[in-house]
Amino acid sequence: MIYAQINADGICEAVSDLKDKVNAAHMIPIADNENPIGKKWENGIWNNVAAPTIYKILTKLQAIERLMTDGGMTPTELVTAREDPNLKFYWMVWEFAGTDDVNRNSPDTAAVLAALQDNGYITQAELDAIMANWPTE
Repeated sequence: MIYAQINADGICEAVSDLKDKVNAAHMIPIADNENPIGKKWENGIWNNVAAPTIYKILTKLQAIERLMTDGGMTPTELVTAREDPNLKFYWMVWEFAGTDDVNRNSPDTAAVLAALQDNGYITQAELDAIMANWPTE
């Protein structure tokens, strides 16, 4: 018997050709010519799974450009934000991160953007635009 082995999310990770019948929730019987690897088992059918979005890692300069284009910040506002005592910690995190990279999915990036919003430098709509328009691979 041929089985698709699914993970906890229902995604097929392997196909096994076994001598004996198996009765396990993570083992789905399939036809000899069926290859569901990478597909999701839902309601008795295999569904394609959308590929995850891969976001580019930006340089700090590119991240500042995002703040200006999608965040609507002017150079003067960026300088003011850089000098704002309420934001000093967040700029320090950027400076001492040990890298010039800005990762969209990093908690540090989320904290900097949230602090800019909380202190009135960008709106929620602008923060959403920054995240939505982050370049992808």
